[in-house]
Amino acid sequence: MSEDGAGLDRRHFLLGAVGVGAGAMLTACTGNKKKAAASTAAAPAAAGAAGSNDAPGTTVTIGFSSPAADHGWTGAIAKNATAEAAKYSDVKLQTVQATNDVAAQIAGIQTLITKKVDVIVMLPYDGKQLTQVALTAQQAGIPVVNLDRVFDTPRASRIWIGGDNYGMGVSAGQYIGSTLKKKGVSNPVIGEVAGIDSLPLTQQRSQGFKDALAEFGFKVGPRQAAQFTAQSGQSVTAAMLAAKMATGQTIAYKTFVITLDDGRSDGYTHAFPIIEKYGFVATFYVITGRVGRSNAISWAEMRTMEAAGMEISNHTVSHADMKLYTRAQTDFQVEGAQQAIVANTGIAAQTFAYPFGFTYPGVVASVRAAGSKIAFTTVSGAKETMATRLLLPRVQVHATTTAAGIVLLLYPDR
Repeated sequence: MSEDGAGLDRRHFLLGAVGVGAGAMLTACTGNKKKAAASTAAAPAAAGAAGSNDAPGTTVTIGFSSPAADHGWTGAIAKNATAEAAKYSDVKLQTVQATNDVAAQIAGIQTLITKKVDVIVMLPYDGKQLTQVALTAQQAGIPVVNLDRVFDTPRASRIWIGGDNYGMGVSAGQYIGSTLKKKGVSNPVIGEVAGIDSLPLTQQRSQGFKDALAEFGFKVGPRQAAQFTAQSGQSVTAAMLAAKMATGQTIAYKTFVITLDDGRSDGYTHAFPIIEKYGFVATFYVITGRVGRSNAISWAEMRTMEAAGMEISNHTVSHADMKLYTRAQTDFQVEGAQQAIVANTGIAAQTFAYPFGFTYPGVVASVRAAGSKIAFTTVSGAKETMATRLLLPRVQVHATTTAAGIVLLLYPDR
């Protein structure tokens, strides 16, 4: 958009309509006699062995809390814990409602503390936010066994059972890097589908992945964090949308792209922190000839945003009205910005936004020649197709636009 706009009100918003741990701790807490009694012939030997762990002991109540079993390994932990406890006559497993709501998980654990269970086995949805209630349990004399997601302090648990998350990322990066090198691929586009970015385990895995790729001279390109639900929708970058469209993938309901034009400094100081806070990603269309001005995002800031999963892409060199430009001039505006972005961020721009929304034939031809996968106009709309991939509409959201107003823009017939 024009530089005469007033800050963020000129921005555009595009909307397209450790499994063994639990079982291991259960068997370590008390006697090993299973509820299916051993043969009577074996009983004397068991009874005569002083200090034997084969005979049932005092009943131990184990409190168990985990996130909702909405994917494989979390479900396996809960299922295996229940099955393992059922094998022993002196084990009572008391579970609280599995939930992905931090406040609800804290409330469930507080209930276990009030009931004075003997031990709490916990897979925290968010280790940082569950630290205090774990400390409360420890201070009440209830040992806490922490599975997978670390607390802010080791004092919050008696033992932690987990994997080497950084090492997992390194392993993935080394495998991909070595495979690409063997195939002679010198400038690959490497995408990362990460976990929830606010969790330390995701941060550690991503860092390991990034560090390992760097050993081969590679970088992470498009990146998508799993910060979405069926209710909240899925935030993707324009490059991610382009990849889905190009491969014929079904675009999930409530998938949306946030775009911000012009590369102003408030995109970094104001918009970026808010987008990141809510676990979204966005595409920032920058005017490369303005980088270095006081009111423009710097290259260093762009690299910071890219590292956080944002996309930096092409809005031409000078944001000119190219109606009377020759093809050589439009090529310079588009390709010149393309070259500047890859030279300063290390990642090639894959999408484009037309200055002022003007889609003159010569400009569209230059955009196609530069290899842009999709390109956005300022025409209002929320339907994207491969047939019109270089002339896609957007829904404009201004400072005065309310949530209800966005719904009306997306669904005008409602």
